[in-house]
Amino acid sequence: MTQIINPGIPKTNFWYSSSKEARQMAHRYARQEGLQGYNVVHDRAHRPGQLPHFHIVTLYGERLPVHFFYGRRPPRKVGRWAREYMAQDEADPFFGAVWDWLRPTPATPAAVAIVSRSGWGAKAPKCVQTLKVPVRYAFIHHTAGSAPTTTSGEQSAMRGTQNYHQNTKGWCDIAYNFLIMPSGRVYEGRGWNRVNGATKGYNSNSLAFCWAGNYDTSPPTQASIDAGRALLAQGIRDGYLTPDFTLRGHRDVGSTACPGRYLYARLGDLDPR
Repeated sequence: MTQIINPGIPKTNFWYSSSKEARQMAHRYARQEGLQGYNVVHDRAHRPGQLPHFHIVTLYGERLPVHFFYGRRPPRKVGRWAREYMAQDEADPFFGAVWDWLRPTPATPAAVAIVSRSGWGAKAPKCVQTLKVPVRYAFIHHTAGSAPTTTSGEQSAMRGTQNYHQNTKGWCDIAYNFLIMPSGRVYEGRGWNRVNGATKGYNSNSLAFCWAGNYDTSPPTQASIDAGRALLAQGIRDGYLTPDFTLRGHRDVGSTACPGRYLYARLGDLDPR
């Protein structure tokens, strides 16, 4: 792991060589600070000479004054010492090759078991638009209704949601790409390759993941959090999400309480990177 902290720069600025390292350290920082609910938000470079970075946003919308930069070179404010350090690190191909050889190859995780559309009795969509993948955003939603507690209840909830979206809202299909139940079971909505209808302004460049239940009034189950994190990991692994995708709640981009305060507080736990 490459981390450069120099006494000549503010302690609120950190730099890492990859977005994965920067995001992981942002989560670690938040946990060390004892934050009960937070979200790690990705920002692109705001101006020439700056690098993309991550911020930590609390449950109450407060943005901590900490920047986790990443990129092929440190930001200018890091200083000459840091740039020389990185140059030395990159100029040692032998060490890099040996480390790559020694590093164990992780086992490929098993694919998430997904209940297909036919498995819950879906009707045919009224229209279909193919999604260009990989996409840069993943949005978390909730149905804001009752949480089913049985398999038959889950399937009934899926059919009810599709019926409401098609016949009452007048949409092409059930709005979400996938729905996650309190049991941890995952149901196919529009699937990986179809444009969703859940996040206005972002549908053509995002995937929508919805939790069945109202998470303004109760917390999500750990089984559903684990399933959601595994599903997002599969999205990266199978090429549907970019490795540096941005994970957000619906309320980050719309005037809504969705996905509920309790689920929104768990966004950091959903990120598989």
